[in-house]
Amino acid sequence: MNRSSRAWLGLGASLVVLGIMVPVSAAVVFLGIDLGATEPIKAVVASATAAPTAAQASRLGLPAVALDAYVKAAASPDACPGLTWWIIGGVGAIETNHGRYGGNVADAAGTVHPGIFGPRLDGSLEGTEIISDSDGGRIDGDPAYDRAVGPTQHLPSSWRSNGRDGNGDGIADPQNLYDAARATAVHLCASAGGSMDTPARVRAGIFGYNPSNAYVADVLERAAALSAPVLGDGNATGTLQPVVVRGITVDVSIAPALEAMVAAAAAQGVELTGSGLRTTDEQVALRRAHCGESADDIWRKPSGQCSPPTAIPGTSNHERGLAIDFTNTPGAWAWLAANAGRFGFLNRLPTEPWHWSTTGN
Repeated sequence: MNRSSRAWLGLGASLVVLGIMVPVSAAVVFLGIDLGATEPIKAVVASATAAPTAAQASRLGLPAVALDAYVKAAASPDACPGLTWWIIGGVGAIETNHGRYGGNVADAAGTVHPGIFGPRLDGSLEGTEIISDSDGGRIDGDPAYDRAVGPTQHLPSSWRSNGRDGNGDGIADPQNLYDAARATAVHLCASAGGSMDTPARVRAGIFGYNPSNAYVADVLERAAALSAPVLGDGNATGTLQPVVVRGITVDVSIAPALEAMVAAAAAQGVELTGSGLRTTDEQVALRRAHCGESADDIWRKPSGQCSPPTAIPGTSNHERGLAIDFTNTPGAWAWLAANAGRFGFLNRLPTEPWHWSTTGN
């Protein structure tokens, strides 16, 4: 095995490089977000979750074109039994934040611009092995040393064997989300021995992509988040339907109950105002303000360690339109404590008398 490098890029943070062991033929992780040390493997294996809509994907921080690329890669002839779009999506999240590293943006065909290139593997970075050029600079633009490229970070040597045309344009381009995702499917399945239908094989596939237990845990955590149903959408089609109830934006599913509760409080002289629905980007901004600037602070730190407590992005009922933070108008919090349960609103957070939702969290 040869030493290469792994890096975590927090949103708005500086790049920090750590050394790990990576085989030359593997896709090398240079870019990504370190999200956790747990392995929610049961949520990743044998899940029946369908692909979310583009709107739901956006709420998970997943660009629609990336979602489409992952879904098509998992349905391609190169995918093995058990490989799901959310496993590929977990890799894409950790590697380059779904092709958005360094300000890159994917066009309608899935090609990221201006392009994603990992560090030059000339040994100058601590803990990295020298990997001499293997493609004459054709893929990575470097005629002397190799660099990993594209949304899922393939080395030129890996791309020669795993590269695929995923969007049917006749070109296998590692800077294209469709092509890169399909190549990732090839790499994962080969590393897993041709099947990813058990927890052990899923881990083996991801470990083969980057032989680090921490990397496997990170990918699985993001994959589990993507595999979970988009909760609280409140209607048969599974899409969020925001409505405004007396100045508070919530999902349509809880609008009648909120209207009845606000009216009942008003009848007793208590005004209920506050904020409900928030986007994932807004949740990230709150985590940055309340929890810290690093990726660990934003995506991993327990909510109780933030001041005030703030849910990890993707887990808040506010993002699903199912929670309201009520303003401390005269008598409001006391009234809610005594009456909100009658309307289906719960609070299981004793330190947050303002927070009411359909689950209490």
